[in-house]
Amino acid sequence: ERVTFSLLFYIRRIKLNRHGEAPILMRITVNGVRADVSIKKTILPQLWDVDKGRAVTKKREGKELNLYLDVINGSILKIQRDSEIVV
Repeated sequence: ERVTFSLLFYIRRIKLNRHGEAPILMRITVNGVRADVSIKKTILPQLWDVDKGRAVTKKREGKELNLYLDVINGSILKIQRDSEIVV
């Protein structure tokens, strides 16, 4: 049986905090079933690249956030690999 897996980072623009920052969420999709989880980070909407699902990397904060997203991505992919059944 084939398993489909997808991981996406996005911001929720309609839920801005008092500083005008949007929360960053992670969407994991396995076999068409989605789960959305907050990663407990925020960013100004104009500093988010929608196409890449990453922060604009012109400033140090953007680079640090992208490294954080890469760590989360690596952790989730490791969990996904470890959960695959080897036949």
